[in-house]
Amino acid sequence: MLFKSILTASLAILSSALFAEARKSKTHDVIVGGAAGLVYTPNQVHAKVGDYVKFHFQFKNHTVTQSSFDEPCEPLKGGFDSGFRLTMPLLSSMPVAMDAKKGPTFTIEVKDENPIWVHCEQVDHCPSGMVFAVNAPKKGNTFKKSSQALGQPPTGSPSTARVNHRVPSKTHDVIVGGAAGLVYTPNQVHAEVGDHVKFHFQFKNHTVTQSSFDEPCEPLKGGFDSGFMPVAMDAKKGPTFTIEVKDENPIWVHCEQVDHCPSGMVFAVNAPKKGNTFKKVSDSHFFRKFTVLTTFLLQFLKAAKKSGKDEYHDGGSYKRSDEDAEEDIEEKRSLLSRITGKRDVVEA
Repeated sequence: MLFKSILTASLAILSSALFAEARKSKTHDVIVGGAAGLVYTPNQVHAKVGDYVKFHFQFKNHTVTQSSFDEPCEPLKGGFDSGFRLTMPLLSSMPVAMDAKKGPTFTIEVKDENPIWVHCEQVDHCPSGMVFAVNAPKKGNTFKKSSQALGQPPTGSPSTARVNHRVPSKTHDVIVGGAAGLVYTPNQVHAEVGDHVKFHFQFKNHTVTQSSFDEPCEPLKGGFDSGFMPVAMDAKKGPTFTIEVKDENPIWVHCEQVDHCPSGMVFAVNAPKKGNTFKKVSDSHFFRKFTVLTTFLLQFLKAAKKSGKDEYHDGGSYKRSDEDAEEDIEEKRSLLSRITGKRDVVEA
């Protein structure tokens, strides 16, 4: 009986000791981004085994991603990551609105005494100094050495840190032809890198062909080309063609159909507001000159197809044979092709 009492008392004391030890674990709170800029606040903590580090996300778009001392801006294989990854490795994110009163949190447990290195995976944030550490050594591979390797002060600075956060990509819809005529609607868009431009073909027969500012009606060597997309007048839905905006350079587009580009069927992505503007392309004398010429030649071709009609020369007249008419048509077709540089494709 005495032994049982002693055992019970011992277990109670042991349980109390274990409970007291468990209560010693501490949670270290860290602010991610927010008003302080591209930083974790504080940028490092010293924690005991069993402690927790709780990251509180504030506005903008950041991550808490484990890295290493040697590669502070590269995700550690098998390490933790607060966000999810989409098609590109730099899209791991926890977006928070500017006016959000409370953002998401992410908590890690300190399982041993080894240093834990953390960075933000958002574009340009880690190179700007957005790094964090748990139990960084005071000598050797210190936090200061890690942050200085990025070329930035250890704490980062909202006044010097360059903000370049990635936002979800956007799709810009453009109508090709249709009821509006020989135009792209709208005729230009301004897009971010990573955005997409989706062309919706409507009736008639058009293309989406990349060109250049200097030669707006000539296909750019190595550029994209949708090919001809014939769409019937009564079609409820036509084909589409999508391009991705891969950099901030202007993208010039035209329709390869005979007479369409010279008539002004051009389009641009991120055309400059000064210098080589979209207006200079669409209003250039190039279009006015070739519109008149190609329209005249097209009308002449249609008239020439009526074989057996009288054609006048030097005040006299004669009736052409079918063979003469076909030869005449072929000559004019060849001339039109040489002048416009366009493929001879009949419109739907």
